Amino acid sequence: MRAAILFVFALGGILEFGLILRKLSAAILLASMSLAAAADSSFDRGVAAFKQQQYQSAIALFEQARNEGNESAILSFNLASSYFKLDQYREAKRYYLLAVQDEMLAGLSYYNVGLIALKENDQSAAFDAFRNSFELAQDEKLKYLAAVKLDELAPERAEKSFSDRVYGFASLSFAHDDNVAHVNDLITTVTGKSDNYLDLFGVATYQLSGNYQDGVQLKAGLILTRYDDMKSFNENVINVGAYLNKPLADWKSRFGLVYYHNKIDGASFQQRLSLLARADHYYARGQRLRFRYQFTHHDDLATRFSYLNGWRQRLSVENRSRINNHKLRLGYRFEINDRENFQTTSSFISYSPLRHALYGWYEYEFSQRWLAKVMAEYRNSDYQYANIIRGVDEGIRKDDLSRFQLSGIYRFNRDTELELSWRNTDNRSTVASESYVSNVYMLSVNYFF
Repeated sequence: MRAAILFVFALGGILEFGLILRKLSAAILLASMSLAAAADSSFDRGVAAFKQQQYQSAIALFEQARNEGNESAILSFNLASSYFKLDQYREAKRYYLLAVQDEMLAGLSYYNVGLIALKENDQSAAFDAFRNSFELAQDEKLKYLAAVKLDELAPERAEKSFSDRVYGFASLSFAHDDNVAHVNDLITTVTGKSDNYLDLFGVATYQLSGNYQDGVQLKAGLILTRYDDMKSFNENVINVGAYLNKPLADWKSRFGLVYYHNKIDGASFQQRLSLLARADHYYARGQRLRFRYQFTHHDDLATRFSYLNGWRQRLSVENRSRINNHKLRLGYRFEINDRENFQTTSSFISYSPLRHALYGWYEYEFSQRWLAKVMAEYRNSDYQYANIIRGVDEGIRKDDLSRFQLSGIYRFNRDTELELSWRNTDNRSTVASESYVSNVYMLSVNYFF
């Protein structure tokens, strides 16, 4: 496989920084790719045709490459730029909006969509596109150009309206669990019974200042779980938090303070306050390294759960990859707990585990509509201190949990999708009552806003 070569050709002007700053126009990305021979030949010939300003031929060859199986974001960008050169802005916009799915191309693609909107005298659409470009651009020069366009278009809109600043995600799920097990951080209650349940999850973000790369956000989230028969397992979780996003040299940092309130069967269970820090570094095309630290303090809202009071710390390192239609995450997470534990004159039960976890997540896009996800996790928990039950030493509790999930997703549009998933959880413990195997089958409707 030849090393990928990236060329950016300015259409309509040359961009120089320092003494000269001129306008950036639509660009074409030319890259060598690891594809089947026919598709690679079509792509390369399309590149050559564009370089010779034979734009109609380039379109035909790029379309041929798509038909031969190349559905990459780079090819979509190339097609868009070819159509742009022929003033076929509708098709150009269509392919640029496909290319934005690649985080490395999103900023430039939205910038070019903004240029198209200007040519069509749609200043509102142009403003939205340049704003997206500013927020998603990973190149500071492009971010600066998008900011200039925004200021030129509508300086009075520098302050976004409330609706412009709000975005989020909501999901409604219908599920069946063949072995309902209440697992809330440290408490495991295995029923050995099956039941259906409804799960509602939602999170909303308000951009208080700046943008998601450099600014302050407020977030609120909600989880509601309702069982058909086992009402005592119903659960409510709400959270509110504030986050500061800030670029630091080559890293993107995020700091947050989040409050959680949890109810079980309608009664208050626990509240938590979390302090978190995160740092991301893009070290190669489509490759990102993420470090994350979280400190959480737990307080009971029902005295019978006071043995869970204390703190938890989590530290994780994760690598995220994106290559064409493939996404992959691989990570390791370390957790340490210091809880009050359960103690009486003759008994002691540890609720302060030391945990190590390895996890992976893979996604493949078959097309613009269909994709599949696979998730796997292995977690080892060592409760560090021997459990003593009525004066009898039962040894140190140790758990090995493995979890596997397979999902298929159909996208109706960029906002709405239908997801069908199966999740298997197998927890093996030295304490027999804590061991269980569960299979959950779930149908979800997901909505992004």
